Amino acid sequence: MKVKTILFLFISLTLLSSCLKREKTLNIYSREKIRHIEPARISNLYEQRVSRQIYETLYEYSYLGDQNELVPLIAESMPIISNDGLTYTIKIKPNVKFVDDQCFQNTKGKGRFVNANDILYSLKYFSASPPFRKSFFMYYIDGLIEFRKNARLAYKNGISLVEFIKNNEVPGLKLIDGLTIRIKLIQPCSYFLETMTQPAASVVAIEALEYYGKRFNEHPVGTGPFILDSLNKNGKTILLKNKNYSHTKYPVSGTEEEKNRGLLNDAGATLPLIDKIVVKNIHTDREREIAFNKGEIDIYSPEQESFYDYFPKDNQLSRDYMDIGIGVEHVNNSRFTGLLLNMADPLIGKNKFLRQALIHAFDNAKNVSVFFYEKPITAYWIIPPHVYGYDPNYKNPCSYNLKEAKRDLLKAGYPEGRGLPELVLLVDRSPLMGRVGQFFVESASKIGINVKLDFVDKLDEIKKIIDDGSKKIHIFAVSEYSIFSTPESLLRMFYKGKVKYKTNYSSYYNPEYELLYEKVVLMEKSPEKLKLLNRMRDLIVEDHVIIPMSFSVIYRLYYDYVKNYKPHVMMFDRYKYIKIEEEQKKKIIRKLSK
Repeated sequence: MKVKTILFLFISLTLLSSCLKREKTLNIYSREKIRHIEPARISNLYEQRVSRQIYETLYEYSYLGDQNELVPLIAESMPIISNDGLTYTIKIKPNVKFVDDQCFQNTKGKGRFVNANDILYSLKYFSASPPFRKSFFMYYIDGLIEFRKNARLAYKNGISLVEFIKNNEVPGLKLIDGLTIRIKLIQPCSYFLETMTQPAASVVAIEALEYYGKRFNEHPVGTGPFILDSLNKNGKTILLKNKNYSHTKYPVSGTEEEKNRGLLNDAGATLPLIDKIVVKNIHTDREREIAFNKGEIDIYSPEQESFYDYFPKDNQLSRDYMDIGIGVEHVNNSRFTGLLLNMADPLIGKNKFLRQALIHAFDNAKNVSVFFYEKPITAYWIIPPHVYGYDPNYKNPCSYNLKEAKRDLLKAGYPEGRGLPELVLLVDRSPLMGRVGQFFVESASKIGINVKLDFVDKLDEIKKIIDDGSKKIHIFAVSEYSIFSTPESLLRMFYKGKVKYKTNYSSYYNPEYELLYEKVVLMEKSPEKLKLLNRMRDLIVEDHVIIPMSFSVIYRLYYDYVKNYKPHVMMFDRYKYIKIEEEQKKKIIRKLSK
């Protein structure tokens, strides 16, 4: 009897050990504590990364091939769009299910299939939900702005948001049948579908909102490839594989380069390919570096403090790390950094030659090569490489030239800077912008311009100061991120017309630019649109409103056991494609422990 018992325990432990070995876990990090998962409340990219594993949208960006291309996610196919560009008819997949959850009381906790009414409800919910963050699609769908105004008023008066949404319709949102919706826009928008990829276009279950109420954030009920296991427990947020996930497969096509790299080895596979995601709260770069070097996190983006440990020369990964089994991906990010000139200030705004002198005096090539450790792409205009309209051959004609700068200053009426009041440059208090700001001050002083450097703690505070006029600011730092593959959201930086929220903090105004913006926002990609985009660029450059500096480049380190890894500028739910090779991981971990 004892022999049988021992044998049974041995077999059980062997099976358990085998199961544990087979669990494939991706370990990543967050610089900040994950507080919000609900798409309406997420406030940083780390929260978005977690949220996007749980919640899904109608469309997403392609993981392989053309990463700017949109592909169906919850939608069954791309929409049918009317000839006038105002009506979108969208059919959803019949096999998309919400995860199992006790909020589904009618099915005893079993997740139900998503229907068209869920899509309409979700769009209304995220337009009306506090803290009333920007739902970009809201500005284009007929009646949705008015719906939000009424929802906010109802919320202030204590009316249940769930009930308000149920009892109030939106003219531009129509239910056609159980799997089909129709959306009516107030004007054509070339990037409207891209707005439907954003977190605030996620699909939620009304049962979860009703059942959990204010606890909805801690009890996410989505359709995504992962479910929440624990939130911020012992410094970790853990996601587990959604075993009922079936409506998305691994891509079956890509580029030849992707094929050669093995990124199509899992073509057509059921997703996700891992069992668990562990997000560890690691707040400093040095701690993240240590964790990566121990194999405690699988993917890592080194910052300036640790960058040269991995890239000691010419931004090439050290041979020592390559031999361990570490790879690197260079990601051309969509973040633009530069300096804007305050056109609302009489001194700067009314003196074109003064603005031109400041631009000619600034050696941006030196600025980028010396102060930006990651060697970003030098910017000559605001449209970054992955966004439509980027021209790699374009060079800004107003570049560094001290002789020209001195001539400009003479034409401005301030020979050698005499009689010119002190100018103020406002930047955030980051080490990088502190160095860039000081370099600008020194550059201006070479032609006789005295610039005072002023600071704010966070970049967002600059816009508030410019907006309320609480300080006299002549020049200020700007850092803008394009969340779409088309440039309209960036071009609003100089548009003063009909916008629902302020983006033109330089107070620039040019009637021709206004008309061109209103044209391009309606146009699909075409040679004619490119021609207009270039003209808009030339207007800004000729008026000397901005000093472009850089487009950031991110270096992502990852271990070779992380398969199918391809960074994506705009896609946040990519972890479903990743695979962990456990045997290879064991070998690498053994190397790290030596």
